[in-house]
Amino acid sequence: MKTLVAIVISSMLAGCMGHSLVQGTDINPPAAKTTLSPESLSRIKPGMSKDQVTHLIGPPEPSLIMYFAARDELVWEWRICDEWKQRARFDV
Repeated sequence: MKTLVAIVISSMLAGCMGHSLVQGTDINPPAAKTTLSPESLSRIKPGMSKDQVTHLIGPPEPSLIMYFAARDELVWEWRICDEWKQRARFDV
């Protein structure tokens, strides 16, 4: 059986929805699992490791990882929709 191809809607491409696509088959279509929910974001705490953060909300897009040498600070950024359905940024 061929694997179905998931089509990502424009709001996801714009970074307004945080989803992980789960691969499906001809019988079971792909599922979209919300990973950037307020509940998952609220579980991010200071001092967490990179592995702990990516386990909860997934990795950031590589183009949204920034290093600030002057502060020796690595920042990961996710584009999300806030509670008013407006585009926002979540930085770790």
